[in-house]
Amino acid sequence: MTSPDEAAREVLVEACRRLDRLGLVHATAGNASMRLGPDLLVTPKGAALGSLRPGDLVRLPLGQKAAPGEAGGGPEPTSELPTHLALHALPGVAAVVHAHPPFATAFSFEGRDLPLPTDEARTLLRAVPTVPYAPPGSKALAEAVAEAAGSLGGRGQGAVLLARHGALAWAGDLARAVALVELVEATAKLLCIRRLWFGAEAARRADDRPGEAGT
Repeated sequence: MTSPDEAAREVLVEACRRLDRLGLVHATAGNASMRLGPDLLVTPKGAALGSLRPGDLVRLPLGQKAAPGEAGGGPEPTSELPTHLALHALPGVAAVVHAHPPFATAFSFEGRDLPLPTDEARTLLRAVPTVPYAPPGSKALAEAVAEAAGSLGGRGQGAVLLARHGALAWAGDLARAVALVELVEATAKLLCIRRLWFGAEAARRADDRPGEAGT
């Protein structure tokens, strides 16, 4: 009989493989986590998400602040653990996904909120701010992400862009968090195509007029 730990590890590994199949992570970029009772199950440091195995994942207490390896010399959790812990401290959050989707990451260099031109994006995301750059894995980044998440109204789910660094989503379950990252990337890709077709200035003006022709 499969234990809760084994089942959760399979779910997290499959989510990571999906991110890899969709081209939302590359090489050793990206990380993910999910609640497992009073603990956190998180991807290991320096791992390629597409080739993870269930035994590679790190389980640690949610209240843990440091990032040592597991007892017995196991793998260390992702260096982005401070950001994961900050988001898991928010009400209703049970899963966090950080990816490097190319279109969304490219847009993050603009340093502004991601426009949401479709009804789906506005309904599910409401807003996608860009968090100012801070070193990956730093306390400063974790605090900035938590502040941005708090500004979104505490719905237990949401997404932000990390300036020059990718996209981050959180939700009440892992499937929803992955879906939000997918939606952020699809939205950024749509914006890029729209700029190519209509020109950058016309597309930028349309950003403030959702629902009109050309958006």
